[in-house]
Parts: sequence; structure tokens; C-alpha cells
Amino acid sequence: MNSPGDPMAEEMAAAVAEFARQRDQLAELTRTLETTTVDVTSDDGLITVSSTLSGTITGLRFKDDSHRDLAASELAAVLLELLDRARRTAAARAAELAGPLAQGPGLADTLVPGDPLGDALAGLDAIFRPGNR
Repeated sequence: MNSPGDPMAEEMAAAVAEFARQRDQLAELTRTLETTTVDVTSDDGLITVSSTLSGTITGLRFKDDSHRDLAASELAAVLLELLDRARRTAAARAAELAGPLAQGPGLADTLVPGDPLGDALAGLDAIFRPGNR
């Protein structure tokens, strides 16, 4: 059993607390990505596409019946362009929101180098940290 003031116990408690903090932040980010939407509208204002930040298309709205005057190929091109813009806009906003999590210290950063647990977690951290894939 570890005694009070035991450096290994304190290190483990700090690692567990950091893990819980990061888990909670990730859960909140996931909820935000699934519930926040962005809208993109065609240049003429006739068609709007909505997407969650996670990339799910949630809406397609037509201002009026003016889109019926477009040839099928023109309508398809507008829709594809809007879907692409919605995806890019959502991805950019998601990256903004996730940035602080990606830039913050990883769990392995809270541990002492050379410690077997710290070394093992550093390996995992290196695999999952953005930019390492």
C-alpha cells in the first residue's frame, strides 16, 4: 500500500485526474460536433444546405420554386458544390473547436520520463496525438 506523500501514488493520482479531465473534454467536444450545425447558401440565395460539425447533412432547403428553372445538371452541380462547402465549413469549425484539445498536454506529458508507465503512455500518446497519423 502506498503511504501519503508517496511520489508514485501522487503521480498516478495526477495521471488519473488528467485522464478524467481529457475524457470529459472529449465527450463535450463530441456532443458539440454532433449537435452544432453550419449552413451554407448558394450564391443566388435559393438553396441552403445544413451540416453538423461532424459532417452529417441535416437539411436541404429551397427558398422558393426557382430551382425548378435549372437544368438537372445545373441543379446537381449547385448541390454538389454546396455539399462540399458545407463539409469544408463544418470541418474548419470542428478543427477550431478541437484545437485546444489537440494543443494541450497529453496524458503522457503529466508523467515522469523514464517511468515505465510514463514511457508506455508516451507511446500511445504519440500514436493518437493529431499530426502523427
